[in-house]
Amino acid sequence: KKDKDVYVVAPRLALYLWDSLPSERLHQLIEKGNLGKEVQQATLAKHMLEDPRAQAKFREFLLHWLEIDQNEPPKKNPARFPKFNEQALADLRRSLLKYLDAVVWEKKGTHGDLIQASKIPLNRNMATYYGVKKVRDSNFTDYPLYSADEFGRHGLFTHPYLLANHSYTDQSSPIHRGVFVARKILGRRLRPPEEAVSFKNSDFDPNWTMRQKVTALTKPANCMTCHDLINSTGFLLEGYDATGRVRSTERGKALDTKVSYLDREGNELPMHGPGDLLKHSMSNESSEMFFMEELFKYVAKQDPSCYKALANEKLFKDMTNSKLTELYLRLCLEAATDGFVNAP
Repeated sequence: KKDKDVYVVAPRLALYLWDSLPSERLHQLIEKGNLGKEVQQATLAKHMLEDPRAQAKFREFLLHWLEIDQNEPPKKNPARFPKFNEQALADLRRSLLKYLDAVVWEKKGTHGDLIQASKIPLNRNMATYYGVKKVRDSNFTDYPLYSADEFGRHGLFTHPYLLANHSYTDQSSPIHRGVFVARKILGRRLRPPEEAVSFKNSDFDPNWTMRQKVTALTKPANCMTCHDLINSTGFLLEGYDATGRVRSTERGKALDTKVSYLDREGNELPMHGPGDLLKHSMSNESSEMFFMEELFKYVAKQDPSCYKALANEKLFKDMTNSKLTELYLRLCLEAATDGFVNAP
């Protein structure tokens, strides 16, 4: 029967962890009858997790989650940002990749560790560009860790590469940043807009700040059903320019990053900047639940509701605060053995 066929479990594990077919070793384990028990499957999955293919797939998921897997690099107007060239962009992307790999595989961190981003690797070039006061004495190819406070960071969503990615070529974009943070960091659901309205800088007073422009653009009631959430999260990040550098003014005006954020239950929360947003995201259970759901969909290419073990949220809630590697392993193992009757 299918529910007792170990040839069902092995291909699933290979697919979910490696995006590949079972190896010769897997076939040998099956033929010897060494995959029918739960403990055998768990041991095998742990071994498979150490394979570079499993690590590559998890990194690809993180890039997908952060919406930078298929996007064009965030190029900027060279007239406004002459130092933000292709080399700077490559350095910045490398910083983000090093950070993700370190949290997941070296530090065995949790989702909370990933979001908090208390330390970020930067080379000398990027540390100087982003205003670190005490740049480490190192080679340009080294990426020493800098405390987030040293260059005004408050959470993963304030990593310069992500801020630059969710901006226009010559100015910030509260809308793009707000949509990203609301969906991917806070786990909020957003409906497609009833009417697509494009942002045109030429439609507004050139002396206006981006907050003033976006507020005017999204003022209609049919826009504010979603933009009440989008704008509040996006405006919190206006303290960063289009390349992610800290700023306190825009067009000679002091920046206003104060908002009134409505949480999922409709509670009104006053926030004054990205620090408050980070605190809320760290205490928001839906943030991690959304992350787990996204991860499962990525590895299994199916909605969790298609699997008996994940048909409700109980398993997800049991896995909160787990190490990311354990979370990855557990989800793959649960999906691979779904419906399988283990040998006694």
